[in-house]
Amino acid sequence: MKNMVICGLGYISARVAQGCVLANNMNMYGFVSSDESKALAYKEKYHAQKIFNTYEDMYQDDKVDVVYLATPNHVHYEQVMECLKHKKHVICEKPFVATEHEIIALFAYAKQQNLFLMEAEKTFFSPLLLAIRDKIKTGVIGEVYHIQADYNYDVRKLNYPDTHWVFKENGGCALDVGVYPICFAHFFANANVISSQGLKRMYEDYTCDFMYQALIQYDNGISASVKSSWLQDLPLKGFGHIYGTEGYIEVPQYWKDNKATIYSDKGKESIEIEILSDFCGEIEHVATCIEQGLLQSPILSEAMSLQILKVIE
Repeated sequence: MKNMVICGLGYISARVAQGCVLANNMNMYGFVSSDESKALAYKEKYHAQKIFNTYEDMYQDDKVDVVYLATPNHVHYEQVMECLKHKKHVICEKPFVATEHEIIALFAYAKQQNLFLMEAEKTFFSPLLLAIRDKIKTGVIGEVYHIQADYNYDVRKLNYPDTHWVFKENGGCALDVGVYPICFAHFFANANVISSQGLKRMYEDYTCDFMYQALIQYDNGISASVKSSWLQDLPLKGFGHIYGTEGYIEVPQYWKDNKATIYSDKGKESIEIEILSDFCGEIEHVATCIEQGLLQSPILSEAMSLQILKVIE
């Protein structure tokens, strides 16, 4: 069993920690934060062994196997490089990095160091989506020809200061949450992107986008329409549809829920599975890959991270 630490104790880190606790092959070893009281609270809640006030302290601990970076976008590249330099496997929260060059450089260095590296995108490891994919393989909706997905929330209600990192050069709606519908589409298309037409909408005097939409064409003939917005709170943040020649599948809250509905000529069929944590599958996958000596995930590889970025760009 590998020991994992989480760096960055923002809102997402609690769900990551819970996923690690529930994973059957990863140990929630510690937390890295300059806020000692917050780190201690996490340590107690998730029964971890250590806290670290600095990254350097964490690097020097030989018991740390895997680092999960839940930190702001603009520091990802440097932090991943430093973790790899100090011989730590890395899972880095989406959005991974901002350019194709950075993705290629990071994976090249991970290979040089003989270490595992993966962008964190739980959509690819959702038990619900895996169950839906198995259903599609039975031909329940015929041949898939189009995928539609969105993700929306009103960032203005969070009262972030204008100087917050989400509004900086490597921020914006597309990089923040646009990756969710893109990954949903990529997961079910299971093909390479041959073309993508994107549209971004700016808002007031901000220099980053507040709405993103794209039409994607894959090399197997499947198309997709994806959209993300920072301007609306909808009843469900994310909604996905998979259209086939003999029916379609509706997936409310595809990014974390456990229910979906199949509509076909045979009628209506519900899919419902048990999910203890929306991060557990991702973390178990990483631990398995490391145990097998893999340097990349066969599901969310360097090539897939490049495919995600290709649409965002």
